[in-house]
Amino acid sequence: RYVPLMPSHYSARVEILEALENIQFMELLTRDDDLQFDLKHFSIPSVLGKSVSLLYVYSKEKIHLIEIMPVLQNLGLHVIDQLTTRIGNDEKTLAFIQSFRVVRSDRRKIEEEHFKPLLAPIVKQVFKKKTENDPLNGLALLANLAWREINVLQLYRNLSLQLSAPLTSETINGILLRHPLCSRLLFETFACRFSPESSFGNLIYRQEVLLPQKKHEFIESLVTVKQVTDDEVLRRLFELIENTLRTNYYLQQDTEETGISIKLDSRKIEQMPDPVPFKEIYVHDVGMEGLHLRFGPVARGGLRWSDRPDDFRTEILGLVKTQQTKNVVIVPVGSKGGFVLKNTPASREEAITESKNQYRRFISAMLQITDNFDAQGKIQTPSHVLSYDDPDPYLVVAADKGT
Repeated sequence: RYVPLMPSHYSARVEILEALENIQFMELLTRDDDLQFDLKHFSIPSVLGKSVSLLYVYSKEKIHLIEIMPVLQNLGLHVIDQLTTRIGNDEKTLAFIQSFRVVRSDRRKIEEEHFKPLLAPIVKQVFKKKTENDPLNGLALLANLAWREINVLQLYRNLSLQLSAPLTSETINGILLRHPLCSRLLFETFACRFSPESSFGNLIYRQEVLLPQKKHEFIESLVTVKQVTDDEVLRRLFELIENTLRTNYYLQQDTEETGISIKLDSRKIEQMPDPVPFKEIYVHDVGMEGLHLRFGPVARGGLRWSDRPDDFRTEILGLVKTQQTKNVVIVPVGSKGGFVLKNTPASREEAITESKNQYRRFISAMLQITDNFDAQGKIQTPSHVLSYDDPDPYLVVAADKGT
């Protein structure tokens, strides 16, 4: 099937065993899974032989360099050169094989055995638009983090940007990439806090033993951090994780859903600007960022579609002050929430459709960490959600601008 369709230049330079490996990967290409990857040592004797890895990309349709190069660069790969082979004839194309000779962006050798299992899922999810082509994807190579684990750090980075105006995403990205051990310990702290795996023990054991140990590890890792700003930013991110009360992250690990929600104990976070909410929920998704500020256990207010991606929390914080005044006769305190689109379509009609879709995802992610009542009237916490706060089934929202 394949041999008659292989071009002469391919047959001349590729050994039989390598060709058989290529065929095995091409056989895996289907309509629903039209990308396959392999990463191996570059074994041909040459000056580059000891330092270079060979990345194979197999696809049904040719992937243009302008599409894949930014993805590889954000993974922390330096591409030396590339070769494309079309497996087909004048009448049909079975597949494309694109081979890249790559090293790390710092020109060091890639540890293929560690990076290979992480590489394909990230690139596939980027092309399926299930995760963003984000500079923090470089933590797969530097810190051995999977794409969903990196999503958690993206969430806390984006939340931190809403709380600390002078910072930029480029600044935080650089800090996390420069200190991969600290980055990994940030996620490990999150996992230690919320993973439903029984090996982590119950909440008391985590709070009294595991989490203090993990905090000590993190503080120890800061010894290697030389810049004051880097140290401050890493400590701020740790503080946010340390004061996270709930997350839906482990509820979604076996699904295609990408929205991650967290609930924060805002009053324990030093970096919170005034007025400080009672609790807040932050949602990170591939097409949206959103939050909900609540100034008391019983509070009500609307959710809006914001057009201020850089400071939508500041906008919502200002609105909730007004809402508190309006609600004084109804309930003691107010609440307010909102979300921003990351990729707003050009036409108004398409933008409205996209906003409705993201609004549903925003609401769904918040509900996944909100308690509910069962048929007997007992409060139930969602499964796979570990809670560090009291039962909290109260979430009242209403329509606002754009919703």
